[in-house]
Amino acid sequence: MAHPDPSSAPSPDLPATSTEPLSTSEPGQAPSGPLTTAPSTTRWTNEQTLCLLELLLEARREGRLKSSRSFAIKPVFENIAKRLESQFKDRVFSPKRVDNKYRLLRQFWRVFEEAERMPGTVYSPETGRLNASKANEEILAARHHALGRVVIQQGLLINEWITFESWEEIFSEELGTGEFILEADDDAGFARAAAREAAEAKKSGTRRKKARLEAARHVHDPFLSGATPGCAEGSSSRALVVSRVPRPPSTPSEVTEGRVPRPSLKRRRQQSDELMTLISGLVAQSQQPKKIMISSRMQGAEDFEKAAADIRTLFPEEDVSFLWKAFKWLAASSANPLIWNALRSEKMKREWMERVQTRCASEDRE
Repeated sequence: MAHPDPSSAPSPDLPATSTEPLSTSEPGQAPSGPLTTAPSTTRWTNEQTLCLLELLLEARREGRLKSSRSFAIKPVFENIAKRLESQFKDRVFSPKRVDNKYRLLRQFWRVFEEAERMPGTVYSPETGRLNASKANEEILAARHHALGRVVIQQGLLINEWITFESWEEIFSEELGTGEFILEADDDAGFARAAAREAAEAKKSGTRRKKARLEAARHVHDPFLSGATPGCAEGSSSRALVVSRVPRPPSTPSEVTEGRVPRPSLKRRRQQSDELMTLISGLVAQSQQPKKIMISSRMQGAEDFEKAAADIRTLFPEEDVSFLWKAFKWLAASSANPLIWNALRSEKMKREWMERVQTRCASEDRE
C-alpha cells in the first residue's frame, strides 16, 4: 500500500482557550502510518503548522509583530494566509483562522515555557519534549488542567528550522519600539501613568514597611532568650547586672606635655625641595603657549544637520515646499532637532511631521 505524505497528518485548529494537543504526532517528528481518509479541511497538519511558525518567525524578525493591536497585526495575518494558500492549494486559510492558530500556539508556548523553567525539568532539543518530575507534572495539571498535561506529553513541534529558540523568539513578550508612547497633549494618558506610578510606589512602600516589621520581630534579644545572670531561677523579675571592667592604667606620653615635636632637619629639607619642584612646574606650565580652538559651527548644528538628513531620507518623494516647512520648524527652536532625533520609530516621525506641516499651513494662511 502506498503511504501519503506523513506531514499531512492533521493537527487541531482551535481557539486560544483550547487545551487540546497541537498535533496528533510526535513533537519534532512527522506522524507515520497510512491514512484512510482525505486530509481534513478544519485541522492543521504538522507541515502546515511548521510553515506557519516559519512565517511568524520571519514576520517577527522583520518587525511586523511588534504591536499586538488588531489594526497593526491584521495585515500580517492576511499576508500569511495568502502565502499558506499558495503553499497548500487544497486548503483555504483565512486571516481569522491564522489568528486563532497563533493564539493557540502562543498559549501553548507560555505553559511550555513555564514548565521548562521549573526546577528539575530538562528540555531535550532532539525530541522537543520535557523530562519533568511527577511533582512538576501535578503542579502543571493543577494550574493549567488538560493543557498542562499536554505540554509534558507532547512537547514542542520542531524541525530543522523551528527550534526552542525559534518559539521563544516568535512569542517574545518584549514590547516593540514605539509601544504605549503618549502624545505630548495626551493629558489623560499622562494622568493614568502618574496614577499607576503612585500606586506602585505605595505598594512598594507598604512591602518595605512589612519587611522591616517582620525583621524587627525576629531580632535576637539576649535578655528574653533565657535566664539573666543575677536573677534567681524561676523569678518573674529580670535584673540587669552590669559588670565594671577596670580600665588599664594609662601610659605616660612620650611627648612632653605642651610641646609639639618638630620634624627633623632632613625631613624639613625634603619638604622644601618638594615644594620648590611643585612651584617650578606650575610656573613652567603657565608660560607654555596655549592653543585655543574656536569652532565656526553654531551650537546645535550637528543635531540640525542630522535631523535634516533624516527628513530628506524619510520623505524622498516630497517637494521643496514640504522640505521648506520642515526645515523652518527645525530652525524655529534649538530644541526641535533634539525632539525629532528622539523619536524612535518611522511611524512616530511621520505622524509628527504631518502635524508640523498642518501647523505651518495654518500659519501661512493667517
